[in-house]
Amino acid sequence: MTTEKLSTSSDTKITRFLPPSVVSLAFFLVYLIVFAHSPALFNDPDAAWHIIAGDMVRSTGHLPDTNTWSFVVPDQKWYLVSWLWDVTMSGIHSLGGTLAVFVVTQALVALTLALVIYHIRSRGGISNAVLIIIAVLAAISFNRFVACRPQLIGYLFLAFYHFRLHQSRTNLSWRPLLWFPVLMLIWVNMHGSFFTGFLLIGVYALEALWHRNWPWLMRLASITGVCLIVVLFNPYGFGIYHAVMGTLGSIMPQFIEEWGPFTFGRDWGVTRWLVLFLFLSNFREPTIPLADKLLSALWLVPMLSSVRHASIFILLSAPYIAINLQRFIEYVKGRHSLRFVNKFEIRIPLLQPVMALAALAAILASMGFTGKFRQDSYVLSPWFDSRPAIAWMMQHLQGKRVLNDYDFGGIVIYESHGTFPVFVDGRAGTAYPEEVLSDYERFEHFYRDWEKVPNKYRIDAILTNNQHTFAARYVEGARYQDWELAYSDPVASIFVRKPPPVAAPEATPEKEKPVKKKTAAPAESEDDSKDN
Repeated sequence: MTTEKLSTSSDTKITRFLPPSVVSLAFFLVYLIVFAHSPALFNDPDAAWHIIAGDMVRSTGHLPDTNTWSFVVPDQKWYLVSWLWDVTMSGIHSLGGTLAVFVVTQALVALTLALVIYHIRSRGGISNAVLIIIAVLAAISFNRFVACRPQLIGYLFLAFYHFRLHQSRTNLSWRPLLWFPVLMLIWVNMHGSFFTGFLLIGVYALEALWHRNWPWLMRLASITGVCLIVVLFNPYGFGIYHAVMGTLGSIMPQFIEEWGPFTFGRDWGVTRWLVLFLFLSNFREPTIPLADKLLSALWLVPMLSSVRHASIFILLSAPYIAINLQRFIEYVKGRHSLRFVNKFEIRIPLLQPVMALAALAAILASMGFTGKFRQDSYVLSPWFDSRPAIAWMMQHLQGKRVLNDYDFGGIVIYESHGTFPVFVDGRAGTAYPEEVLSDYERFEHFYRDWEKVPNKYRIDAILTNNQHTFAARYVEGARYQDWELAYSDPVASIFVRKPPPVAAPEATPEKEKPVKKKTAAPAESEDDSKDN
């Protein structure tokens, strides 16, 4: 089958170490799409506290033992699973501020999807047109997952594992798998998604078992064993599994939108990808390896139950969709005699270095564009900017116990650099007991006995999003017995506890004046009356 060509440049010293032109073009397009549509950096409330956690580790030289950022549970064990990611982002933040963190976030997404395109291209038989279509659709679908959180490094490593596992199918040596333990050592210290790497290896092991490819199966089993040992090289040892379950088993995911089930049409990017998947799916296609079919089908289920998993579904199903799309295009060409399209190619001298420079220029140009035109809006969107309310709180409520909005906790930590204690924040089950999280949700959603929560924790003030129940009911006319509005802006409101009513002094009863007894007048004698 003829494949479209974007470049015919010779194998020179310049181009030898550069990615193929179509891969650089994919990076360029993905970066532009992500940059144009990405949410602000701190719209994801976890991004802010990750930076401050990294600052703390860098300044102290060790991981925190307890949750000292919260006044509710200062002695609670804190599992900082993402410590290496936090330190990395802290270093970038110290060098280039929030702008550098913002650009690195988008570049990581573009790098991940460019690696997926490189993986698909390496299989052969896929036209450049199909590769670019997959890159653009993946970028649009991936947009909602562009956040400065350690998941990003998990996505990158997952794409690399998928690529190398495919190579190990036909490579009888250990070379494709030798990077796995090294990356696993980094992965386990950056994010709890490291366990998906084992799931990926397991699916390929099923293919090896199905085809009775015993040498391949033994290589996969051996590298899995090495990776399991490597996982223990983290600050918590076996406790890392408890830390990961602290997030997965917490009560909070059921109240967070991204953990909710997929709803058709609610997120158009993910919906487009799913429609393309369903339209093109052909599990009987013999040229698609079994592992690709299994990964696509198996990750579709968790994606439908939780849209958070759509990012992994996109990454792992991309090769499956690309092959099916290529077969569909060939079918249409054959039916309508459009064979002339196969002769299409672009011949530009030194296109490979030109595209690599264009990808780099996109990053550099975006930094200037962001800083000059978007100004501060790349940090927080106006509809989510709680910083004015937090500044008022830090000025007027120092030393007070403030029940803050869950989504504002990370921003409070960032703005105060961890010096203003919070009630709760996005660390959820890795730093808070379930009782505290359950009480917060009881208050937040006005569940039974919600009014008892502030009294239970001796709360002095409440910082809440105006969209949430407490503030919304106040706007509608509800007036709370113990709380009064002290601050309000278009995004957030602060309520402070009313001072207890001053009891009126009791009236002092007047002392009864002694009653003077009247003395009876002496009786007149008969002699006196006679005289008168």
